[in-house]
Amino acid sequence: MTDASGRRGASLGGVRTVQGLRRRGFADELVLIGNEPGTADGIAADRPPLSKSFLTDPAATAPALLTTTELSELGVQLVSGRAIDLDLDSRRVTVHGGARLAFDGLVVATGSTPRLLPGLETMPGVHVLRSAADAAGLRASCGAGTRLVVIGGGFIGAEVAWAALQLGAQVTIVETLPALMMRGLGPDVGAVFTGMHRRAGIDVRGGRRCRPRRRRQGRDGAPHRRHGD
Repeated sequence: MTDASGRRGASLGGVRTVQGLRRRGFADELVLIGNEPGTADGIAADRPPLSKSFLTDPAATAPALLTTTELSELGVQLVSGRAIDLDLDSRRVTVHGGARLAFDGLVVATGSTPRLLPGLETMPGVHVLRSAADAAGLRASCGAGTRLVVIGGGFIGAEVAWAALQLGAQVTIVETLPALMMRGLGPDVGAVFTGMHRRAGIDVRGGRRCRPRRRRQGRDGAPHRRHGD
C-alpha cells in the first residue's frame, strides 16, 4: 500500500481519526482494522446508549459508529480481524488469519479492556460492559426479582444500576469513594446523585471495597461470589 495510513482499532478513537483525516483533506489510502466482538464487520457500536436506553429496551439496536455506506463515502478500507503483530522495521501489521498490511503511518487506537476481579473471569453471572454483545447479555440477566451488584460507582456503573432498576432488579452499588461519580463530578454533585439513587431504591455502599470470601451455589445452580465490606 503506497501512502497508506493504517488504524488499529475500529472503536471510537480509530473511527474519529479516519473521519478527521478526511475532513482535513487527507486523500491517500486509509485502512481500518476492527475486531469488535458480536459485530459482523468489526466496527464498534456507539457506546453511550449501551449503559442507558439500550439496556432498558429489549427491542433496541446498537447503532454502529460507522455504517458501510459511510465507510464507502469516506473511502476507507475495513479489515475485520485482530491485529496480532506489528513489525516497525518492515512497517507491516499482521492480522489474525495471516494478512500482512503495509503502512506509511500508523495509529494504534485499540481502546481499553474491562477489568475483572481475580477469580471472576470464568464465573457465570459476572458481566462487563464494553460491547453491544456485553450489554445484550447484561440486559437478559436483569429482570423482576434478580439481584445485581455493580462494582464501581462511576458514570457507567451508576447508569447500569439505574437501568437495571427499571427492569425490576434489586441493585446494589459498591464504590470505593464516599459518593457516586466523585471522580468526574466532585463530592458535592456526587452526593446529590448518590441520594437520588438511594431514594429510587438502589443500595449504594460508598467507601467500600470488594474482596472474595467464599463461593456458594445459588438457586439457579450457578456459583455466586459473596463480597465482604
